Amino acid sequence: MHLEELFAKLGYTKEEYEKIRNSYSLINMKDETLLEKIEEKYNFLLKNGYSKEEIINMTNNYPALYSYSIENMKQKIEELIKLGFSKEEVFKITKILPQIYGLSIENIKQKMEDIINLGYTKKEVFKMVKNNPIIYSFSTENIKEKIESLIELGYSKEEVIKITQALPQLIGYNIENIKQKIEEMMKLGYTKAEVLKMTKTFPAIYSYSIDTIKQKIEDIIELGYKRVEVIKMLKTFPTIFGYNIENMKKKIADMIEIGYSKEDVIIMTKTTPSLYSFNIENMNRKIESLMKLGYSKEEVLEMIKNLPAIFNLSIETMKEKIEFYDSIDLHELALIDAKQLMQSV
Repeated sequence: MHLEELFAKLGYTKEEYEKIRNSYSLINMKDETLLEKIEEKYNFLLKNGYSKEEIINMTNNYPALYSYSIENMKQKIEELIKLGFSKEEVFKITKILPQIYGLSIENIKQKMEDIINLGYTKKEVFKMVKNNPIIYSFSTENIKEKIESLIELGYSKEEVIKITQALPQLIGYNIENIKQKIEEMMKLGYTKAEVLKMTKTFPAIYSYSIDTIKQKIEDIIELGYKRVEVIKMLKTFPTIFGYNIENMKKKIADMIEIGYSKEDVIIMTKTTPSLYSFNIENMNRKIESLMKLGYSKEEVLEMIKNLPAIFNLSIETMKEKIEFYDSIDLHELALIDAKQLMQSV
């Protein structure tokens, strides 16, 4: 079998074969040598849980992978596990950044120590690497420079550590593109301070194109809100940017099924947009728990309509207050003024 035939058999296109065959790491190897090496490596990766598509992507991205011995690859997997990663995490990391197979364990350890010295905890560094192994491809100076650039934008260092931990790929973003995203968000009706606050809560905003953000605003408006209400909702609870619009429609339908009108749901969610994050089963349980404290379902629904934040309160806390009101013959107080449930006894 010719080498090109083997590549075709394994699932590569002719262009991919030529790219890998002519890569710097393989160009000087004989076809006969590569025939044996490539089939052997391919089968090794397949047996270790990588799919055919993943192997093709990995070797297209990093052809040198086919030049390593299986023993060296096994050793690298074992060394990464000893560092604190699970075997599954090692495979996930190497799928995204197969170049890790080419790094010495000393270099990997040193990079982690360098990042820790920039202000991250060891736990945070592990989390960042799991979420975005590409961080290993950045120099420590590049990471340090990005931290300083983000601080200049208006974040504190603690917040930069927090948002880059949540969105490690932010370290690879061009600072000018980040500035442009802030400016584009400001054109939508936010102040710079509001954009910074929103991205502290939900850094993934930086990973969305402005067109995607605009479309999400339009989609939410179509649910029954005014534009000014949507802008405010997203400012209050920016995580909604990451919600699927169909799931939001389903939440509205679920709340209507509970007993609210659509108008009620719109009013409640525009004042407390975090309702979109609540599990409908938990919402039903909260309603049932309040009914057991002596209220009808209609009364509970009205209380929650007046104070949607009730879904955030623990039933134990509310029970304590309601029992206190009962003891002084003020059982109706929570119905008249639901905010009393948030007051200290």
